[in-house]
Amino acid sequence: VRPNGTGLRHIADRVFFPPSWAPDGKRIAFDSSGPTGTGSYDPRIYVADPAGRHRRRLVGSEVNGWVAWSPNGRWIAFGGAATNAVSAVRPDGTGQRRLIDADFSSVPVWAPDSRRLAVAVGNPADIWVVDLNAAGRRVTAGWRYGYRSYSPSWQPRNLPPRRLGGAVVSPAIPTDSVVANGSLRATRPITAIAADGSRVAVAYGPGLGGCLETWDARTGSVVRFTECGYQGPALAGEHVAFPVFEHALGTNSYGIRSATIDRPNPTWVTGLCSSSLSQFCIRDPVGDVVGNGSLLVFDSWKGPEPYCNEPCPPPKRDGRLFRIDNGAAVQIATSAAELTPLAVDSERILVGEGADTLAILDAAGKTLLTLAAPGQTGAELQGHDLVVQTGGMIADFDANSGALLHAWPTRADATLEDVQDGLAVYVTPTEVHLLRLADGRDVAIDPHGSGPLHAQLSPAGLFYSCRVDDGARPGRVAFVASTALP
Repeated sequence: VRPNGTGLRHIADRVFFPPSWAPDGKRIAFDSSGPTGTGSYDPRIYVADPAGRHRRRLVGSEVNGWVAWSPNGRWIAFGGAATNAVSAVRPDGTGQRRLIDADFSSVPVWAPDSRRLAVAVGNPADIWVVDLNAAGRRVTAGWRYGYRSYSPSWQPRNLPPRRLGGAVVSPAIPTDSVVANGSLRATRPITAIAADGSRVAVAYGPGLGGCLETWDARTGSVVRFTECGYQGPALAGEHVAFPVFEHALGTNSYGIRSATIDRPNPTWVTGLCSSSLSQFCIRDPVGDVVGNGSLLVFDSWKGPEPYCNEPCPPPKRDGRLFRIDNGAAVQIATSAAELTPLAVDSERILVGEGADTLAILDAAGKTLLTLAAPGQTGAELQGHDLVVQTGGMIADFDANSGALLHAWPTRADATLEDVQDGLAVYVTPTEVHLLRLADGRDVAIDPHGSGPLHAQLSPAGLFYSCRVDDGARPGRVAFVASTALP
C-alpha cells in the first residue's frame, strides 16, 4: 500500500512474520505456509515483486520465521520459530548457509556493511554477532543472571561513538547493599544466613529488589540472585540452593532451585517430578537444604499438613534424603520416620530422625553413627565434633564413636547455630556466644543490633547478622576473621 493509503495490493496468504523489502524497493522477501492460501501447511521463504508476481521459493527445506534483507541487497537472513537456526541465502536461492544454532531467536539485524548480523539467541536470550562464515560471539551476558536481551540495533554509519553517549555497565543484577567497615549493610532485615569459606549467603525479608545474595568477606564481592525460597538458602562452595513452594487451586507444588556465583540464574534441580518438562510439580514437601564444600542435600516427607511451607508442623514421616549431583536429585536414603538434614561436613550428613535420634550418614546414604538424643532441639557437625543442644545444655560428642566428650550449660533462650574447629556458636535474643568445647570458655559478642540474630562459623571466621536502627539499611552481616576470634 502507498503511504497515502491507496494502491493496496495482495501479495501472498498465510504470512505469519513481517516481510522485508530489498534495498532497491523492487522485491519483497517473506515467509508463507502457502502463498496462494490453499494446500497443506508448507512453510517456506519466498521473494516476489510488489505486485505479487515473479514469486520464487528460495529454500527447499521447511522453514518459517523472520526474514531480513541485507543493506547491500546480496543476502536474505532468516530464522526463528521452528528453524532452530539463523541462516542466510542469496535472493536467487543459492548459497544457503547456517550461521548460528538457535532454539529461539529474534529477527536478525544486519550491520550497515552487510558483513555481520546481530540477533537475540537462546532462552534467556542474549545478543550474538555472527558473520557470513558462521563465526559468532556472545556480546551480552543476561543468560548468567536470568534476564533477556532483545532488539539489537547497530550504530549508524559514520556516527562517532561520543554522539551515542551511555556508559559500559556490568551485566550483573545490581545490588542495593553496601560493604563498609567489615560488614554488609542491607536495605531489608535478614532472615537467614549460610556460610562456606569466606562467603556467606544472605536471605532478606519482603520488599523490593532481590531477596537473596552472597557476600565474599575476603574480596568484598556481592552477588545478587533473581529468586529465593520459602526457607533459607544453602551454600556449598560456588553453589547456592533453596526450596520453593506454591499453593494454588487446592494443590501444592514443590521444587528445588540451584545456581552458582558465576551464574546466579536459578534453574530447577531435576529428578523430582515425573515429567521431564517441569521440575516444579504437585508432590510431597521438599526442603531443609543444607550444604558444605561440594555436597548439597535436602529431604522430602509426608506430614499432617499437606499444604505446609514454613514452618511445616511435625511429625514428619516417610522421609527421603536426596543429594544434588550435577543439578539432579539423587535419592540416597529412606526412612519410615523423618530424615531431616541438619548439617554437612567432609562428605558426611547429619540428619534428625525425630526428637530423640540423630544419625550421621555418608554421601551415599550409609549410616556411620546413630546417637540417642532425647529432647534435642538442635545439632551441628564438623570434624570430630557432633554438638547437640538439649534443654539448657550444649553437649559435645565424638562424631566417630558417639562418646560424650563435654557438656556445658547455656541460657534457656540459647539457640545453637554452628560449630567449627572446636568452637560452637549460639545466639540469644541479644548476644552472639562463642563456646570453646574443650574447656567451656564462653565469650559473648555484642552485635550492636537487635534480633533475630543468626550466626555461622567457617574456617575463614564468624559471620553473624542482626537488625540495626537505620531506616535506610537495617540489615547487617558482620564478619570476624578466625585469627581475631577469642
